[in-house]
Amino acid sequence: MNSTTSLNPSLTTTYMSMNIRDRRHRDEAEAERKFRTIIERCRRTNTHFVDDEFPHSPSSLGDSYSQNNFEWVRISKFCSSFRNDDPTEWTVMSSPEPSDIEQGLLGNCWLVTALSLISERPRMLQHILLTQNINDEGVYLVRLCHNGLWKTIIVDDSFPCYFDDMLLFSKARRRQLYIPLIEKACAKLFGSYSKLISGQIEEGLQLFTGAPCDHIDLENDDEPIDSDLVWAKLLSSCQANLLIGASTSRTDVNKDVYDQFKVHGNHAFSILAAHALDNDLGRFVLLRDPHAHSCYTDERVTPEVLQILRTVHKAHRSSGAFWMEWSKFLLLFSKITISTYVGSHFDIREQARFNRSPTDSISVFYFHVPQTMLINVSMLYHRRDRDSGEILTQSFILGNAVDESMQTDERNLILHSQYGPCLAWFGSLRPGLYFIIPFSISFWNKDDHEQIIDGFTLVIQSSVQIEGLLGDGSPTFLADSLIAYLMKNCKEPAQVATRWYRAPEIMLNARGYYKPIDIWSVGCILAEMIGGKPLFPGKHYIEQINLILNIVGSPDESDLISIVNERARNYVSLLPVRKRTPWKQLYPTASDLSLNMLDYLLTFNPNRRVSVEEALKHPYLAQYYDPSDEPTVSQPFTFDMELDDLPLPQLKQLIFEETEIIHERLQQQQQQQQQQQQQ
Repeated sequence: MNSTTSLNPSLTTTYMSMNIRDRRHRDEAEAERKFRTIIERCRRTNTHFVDDEFPHSPSSLGDSYSQNNFEWVRISKFCSSFRNDDPTEWTVMSSPEPSDIEQGLLGNCWLVTALSLISERPRMLQHILLTQNINDEGVYLVRLCHNGLWKTIIVDDSFPCYFDDMLLFSKARRRQLYIPLIEKACAKLFGSYSKLISGQIEEGLQLFTGAPCDHIDLENDDEPIDSDLVWAKLLSSCQANLLIGASTSRTDVNKDVYDQFKVHGNHAFSILAAHALDNDLGRFVLLRDPHAHSCYTDERVTPEVLQILRTVHKAHRSSGAFWMEWSKFLLLFSKITISTYVGSHFDIREQARFNRSPTDSISVFYFHVPQTMLINVSMLYHRRDRDSGEILTQSFILGNAVDESMQTDERNLILHSQYGPCLAWFGSLRPGLYFIIPFSISFWNKDDHEQIIDGFTLVIQSSVQIEGLLGDGSPTFLADSLIAYLMKNCKEPAQVATRWYRAPEIMLNARGYYKPIDIWSVGCILAEMIGGKPLFPGKHYIEQINLILNIVGSPDESDLISIVNERARNYVSLLPVRKRTPWKQLYPTASDLSLNMLDYLLTFNPNRRVSVEEALKHPYLAQYYDPSDEPTVSQPFTFDMELDDLPLPQLKQLIFEETEIIHERLQQQQQQQQQQQQQ
């Protein structure tokens, strides 16, 4: 299925990726011109700058705060919140450190944590807060990346304070103002301080760097992590000098464990280095608590080991930094977040709109790769607000064009989809001509008059400069690309059952796939049909098992024997004993037969679970039961000829011939109906 597309010349735009540093210098030069213009106007009129776009009023604070308890105070009248700061003068920043930052009344730890990571690189801070010195006019410029596009935010020097003139929200020690200034710029960008409540660290890093984040999930319910692979990825990220964070929010580790190791749970840390010692002496990770509150000690970090590790990185314990042995890290941490920002790379940032119908023309981005390169592709949906709930599934097809005729090679198609405001893909490309088709089925069949935002920004970041063009393509190009991808790549899924419908033995490490697993899934579906909602909507394996036991009750000794894995059996036996919840209590209006059927289907022990044949004979299905139409096969089916192995032209021909046969049958049926009507 070699597809071709043509671009409308009148709607085609050529582009060249720009060096990230060059883009930053251009933006900084433009910001400097804006700054000078405002400063000169203030001096000419002998006034201080007051930002009327972000007024000193309740609207700028947001719904979560009342103006009655606070006042807006200029920098010149601030009082420091830290006793040791009194002798020092106010500065924008003075050798900033992560331990300087303190979160205020606002619940925006995602932003504060991201700023703590950025504070590891003071030079990066200087490219975010463009105004480096305090000025009497009260004008400050902050550069942020919103919806994938860089913007310069102008703020004045008045901030919400308590009545004792101390800052209400985030602040920095040693009378530094970079934290409240950046926080205020973010509040202005999103509409108010209240809009900054709640978020993820990757959103903050993308706001400050313009680059998407990669993730390593250390708490995978579906399969065990490969610690060697995770170590290799972390080590390479450290060697590449990337910004790296890690969070302690594991659901399978309780507070007592975190207290035992003297590490805060539900907390974010910076990762400064990773190092493996020779002679199998261990792997170690250098972490920094941005608030310098952790008192972690590790028996593996002996004075001799610490002396070696200090040659890797000279971070001092007083700044919140400490070394942790790798196995302890895997036990306590739930996720590693890696910013893909590299200052020497190139990027393209193009705005476009999602099409409203699969029959509408599509946006196609073509680009030429001159040599093998690293690439990040991200799509950022233009939400109205951070808390608007306008979240959708975004997707793109990345393909290799065979030649200048734009004929595609279906063997190299990549389909990437993600639910949320940001989609990101990381990889490498060989030399050649490529295309990207961004789309979102969330907008298909929407009324054209419906007031919805359908804009997005496509960001392509690469280690090599690329050039290309953007234009409108035929809707059949997207359809052909999707069909080609599915025919080439879609195989039988390796994952057994969606989590909410998984039998307990799957989550307790049973091996193989057999009929009782399907019987359990049928029981979950029947319960959902009766109750109108899922019966076991667990967020992860541990919650899933607990939800199941809350309803079917704790297994007795004979049921425990059915758990093959010894560790899983011991785990279940140590859980609190729970009584079975009567089905009538859950579904008071359901018939007795349907509840009896549920009892048979949702039995914890797979050896005592009803068989397919027995389920079909149940009185609940009596009116549908037909043994002559539901035989049991003596042996499994075998498929000697798999369609996946056929050449694509032959497969297309078979589909065409099958369509002709169906069409001919329909014509015959239509003719017979016409003849009967005439008679």
